[in-house]
Amino acid sequence: MASVQLREVRKNYGDFAALQPCNLDIIDGEFLVLLGPSGCGKTTTLRLIAGLNDVSQGRILIDEQDVTDLPVYQRNIGVVFQNYALFPHMNVFENVAFGLRRRKQPEQVIRDKVNEVLRLVQLEPLAKRYARQLSGGQQQRVAIARALAIEPDVLLLDEPLSSLDAKLRVGVRRQIRELQRTLGITTVLVTHDQEEAMSVGDRLVVMKDGAIQQIGTPRDIYRKPSNAFVADFIGTANFFEGTAASGGNVLRTASGLQLECCNLQDGPQHVLVRPEAIQLVPGGAAHAHSKAKPGRVEDLTYLGPTVDVLVRLSTDDLLTVRVDSLWMDEAAIARDTDVLVTIPAGAVTIIN
Repeated sequence: MASVQLREVRKNYGDFAALQPCNLDIIDGEFLVLLGPSGCGKTTTLRLIAGLNDVSQGRILIDEQDVTDLPVYQRNIGVVFQNYALFPHMNVFENVAFGLRRRKQPEQVIRDKVNEVLRLVQLEPLAKRYARQLSGGQQQRVAIARALAIEPDVLLLDEPLSSLDAKLRVGVRRQIRELQRTLGITTVLVTHDQEEAMSVGDRLVVMKDGAIQQIGTPRDIYRKPSNAFVADFIGTANFFEGTAASGGNVLRTASGLQLECCNLQDGPQHVLVRPEAIQLVPGGAAHAHSKAKPGRVEDLTYLGPTVDVLVRLSTDDLLTVRVDSLWMDEAAIARDTDVLVTIPAGAVTIIN
């Protein structure tokens, strides 16, 4: 286990800044996720930590030791690449043993360590198979076993689940998380998948255009996004722009919609409301909130356990409301039906 620090680290390719000056502290033993759209700088950051690319500026420290100018093999870092990079002419055992042989470990040490990590990833019975004989999930576990065999201080995972189908991805990411918790190894995962990031990360680093937008726990980033990009990238959100009224306790939009909230400042304000925080009932319901707003259902998106209901309010604003699918069946809400929606004051989040 080890901590990692990036101090004013930057990476340029000619005039293009792939990574703007970056300061980041990765805690010993944590599972950190670098998250963002393609080209945001997350893979560049991972490759700089690994030593696969040189920094243009700044320093990288592992356990407070400066490794900026050290080659890859002297950093004791395990890397799992997006395509796994397994050797097709080697069987599973030899693939996992590769790093140990490069380090000239005794044969008995190699045998013991490879068998140990293969047991850990539940692949010991497949030790003599070749990569072409393995499923995508099995190949991914071989790549992880190879990275772990050298007993790295830090494990780096570059979108290791992107080539797996959706159902398999869920199972494999759970295995990766359990493995990380068992070993307590400092782990950095790169992904563009928000659900994947939220499900495995102790902390998330959301990136855009080579710059860090926000660092925090999945809960904090979802509940308290630092800006509109983070709010929109993590989950679904309804955005509103308006000005403060009623002493800063109401946001009034140009359409006339009024949202109760707290501590609004003077001038233009931007807020968001998550779909699951909005209450929805059929039009004319006797138990509707006194401040419920009338609307009409324009579309429904069935997501299995939940349904996203697109509602056009009487002010012409569009809202996405997320409700339980069983409740939807009972409420008999369909397209072109009238509904009432309530947006509690606590559901409104002010963003920059």
